[in-house]
Amino acid sequence: MDYMKRFIVLTLISSTAFAHTEKLEEIEVTHGREETSLGTYVANATVMKEKEILKRRESSLGDTLKNEVGIQSSSFGPNTGRPIIRGLDGNRIRILQNGLGTLDASSQSVDHAIPIDTLTVDKIEIVRGPMSLLYGSGAVGGIVNVVNNRIHSEYNEGAVTQADGRYETVNNGLSLSNRIDYGAKDWMFHFDGSLQNQGDQKIPGYAHSERYRDRTATNPEPKNKLPNSFSNQNSFALGASKIMKKGFFGLSYYRFNNDYGSVAEKDVMIRMGQNRIELASEYRPEGSTIRTIKFRSAQSFYKHEEFEGDAVGTTFRNAGNESRLEFHTGNGKLTGISGFQGQVNTFKASGDEAFLPTSENLIASLFTLQKYQFDSDDTIELGGRVENTAIRKKSSANFGASDDKGFIGYNGSLGYRHLLKKDHSLNGSYSYTERAPTFQELYAGGAHIATGVFENGNSALHKEKSHAVELNFKR
Repeated sequence: MDYMKRFIVLTLISSTAFAHTEKLEEIEVTHGREETSLGTYVANATVMKEKEILKRRESSLGDTLKNEVGIQSSSFGPNTGRPIIRGLDGNRIRILQNGLGTLDASSQSVDHAIPIDTLTVDKIEIVRGPMSLLYGSGAVGGIVNVVNNRIHSEYNEGAVTQADGRYETVNNGLSLSNRIDYGAKDWMFHFDGSLQNQGDQKIPGYAHSERYRDRTATNPEPKNKLPNSFSNQNSFALGASKIMKKGFFGLSYYRFNNDYGSVAEKDVMIRMGQNRIELASEYRPEGSTIRTIKFRSAQSFYKHEEFEGDAVGTTFRNAGNESRLEFHTGNGKLTGISGFQGQVNTFKASGDEAFLPTSENLIASLFTLQKYQFDSDDTIELGGRVENTAIRKKSSANFGASDDKGFIGYNGSLGYRHLLKKDHSLNGSYSYTERAPTFQELYAGGAHIATGVFENGNSALHKEKSHAVELNFKR
């Protein structure tokens, strides 16, 4: 209730302080700064904007996207859905926040939620199919990039506020969110916050199948509600950016908390928290082949504890950084993007279900994707990426001596686009991807009670290689 009171007070203050409102129509920019969204480089990309997100918004990212063509949710109860694209999930789908990895533990198990607040999202970019050239070999199946406007790239003087509230009868769930953007003297400031409290979800009939009920004596048998499906979530974020003539520089801080039940284990609750600091900057030199230089970096401190009753059974930690430097170039009919990407993180698990060892992970890569437009109707794209992956397993009593692994992956693609008429195009592409195994695939060893399996890694695994052919008609 303390969070609720703070939120209501904050909403009233912001609404009072910035009472002047105007109805703004949507404006589509067709000139000026170049468009650098995923749709510029990938034919099979979908952008879900704020109005559409409002209609489809669920508590998890996977459930929010599950009605998109070619996407399902790995829902393990109503709180933990992770997107599945064309049958691929886990470490073969990259979940990004503002173009950088979430640096969490959601890909390690289907009962681990993604630390993204769907109540404060501005835009979601979805790519079906290989995206390893720009975002790493882990994106062999596709990517989902969640975009928010905590670091502004454009200046808008004055204040804009937005508040949203909703109630769900299926779980007696109350959700509230608030956002404030304020600009003064070439500085932009941002605040957003949310609360989301949901009880156990109502269901038609028994929680367990008839076969399970026949062999397991549970008294009383759960009926009309899904036990342990509650969720109590809150988040807040602060951002500031300096807007300059040739670019911008900004910093943001994001705190996410989520306490939710595990539907597979009636007495287990997960308490999740993440602190995330993002830095973003852009410089647009004049009179140069390099049109834009962009740098983004995210530092994350993630932790979640699995409570068995009142005691902590297992703890997962992931601390790391992902950074990205991009050069957007243009010279006549040839345009492209080239850059460097690096990620370093340390993953630790301790407790009863610590089926993963402590590991240090380092990924460094160089990439380029170039586009040549022959005329107004025909465009060819050519790209390549070299990625170096180093994984070090720390020695422990449960997982044996320390072990170091190294992999170099090569990725390439060739694409062609023909414009049939103004809004119709025919697209084809071929891509080759080499994906290094993750520390989980190499070193996992132990019972994973939530999913009912015993995970056993294989330290002799080699690179995973794949070929993909895409043909599509886009309107």
